[in-house]
Amino acid sequence: MSLSVSDIVEDRRFVTYNLHLPKDGDYTTVNKFRQILSTEVPTVAIDTVEIFTNTSDMHDEVIAHRLALIPLKFETDSAPTHLDLEIEAEDARLVLSRDLIGTTRPVYDDMIICKLRRGQALKLRAHLKIGTGEEQAKWSPVSNFTFRKLQPQLYEVSMTVIGLLPTKTLIDSALTLFNRQMN
Repeated sequence: MSLSVSDIVEDRRFVTYNLHLPKDGDYTTVNKFRQILSTEVPTVAIDTVEIFTNTSDMHDEVIAHRLALIPLKFETDSAPTHLDLEIEAEDARLVLSRDLIGTTRPVYDDMIICKLRRGQALKLRAHLKIGTGEEQAKWSPVSNFTFRKLQPQLYEVSMTVIGLLPTKTLIDSALTLFNRQMN
């Protein structure tokens, strides 16, 4: 059983494409592909956080949780290690995802981590890990997936991607995993 994809159209985070099924495929095949996309394609996320200094009004655990939910761009040919953050606020300011320092970059630069008042400081190291959505939702590369039948073996798929992987890489990885499992 082998799937194929055609006519990929991207509009920022929204992706639409045609999913071609084998002769014995039906909506359950499309659903299995959806499941693989959201739970089995490996991506990178912040796993653990070492906080060295935190004089902000926010607890360490809340900062670690907020960091873990920042989507990170994942280049499959590089092994991510960590991101650093060190800020001493001269004036009140927001600490944003763009303030993270490292080779792996956030998908969105303007995600708020916390607010620092004058004289407050935040210094931390966020350790990255490769994982899958099956382990925890922070590793899931898609957030929404719908499909409709166009012909008996052809479905139009629409999905919202988080931006962790380039769309083509994401779909190719899911196709490879699907075809490996079904053969």
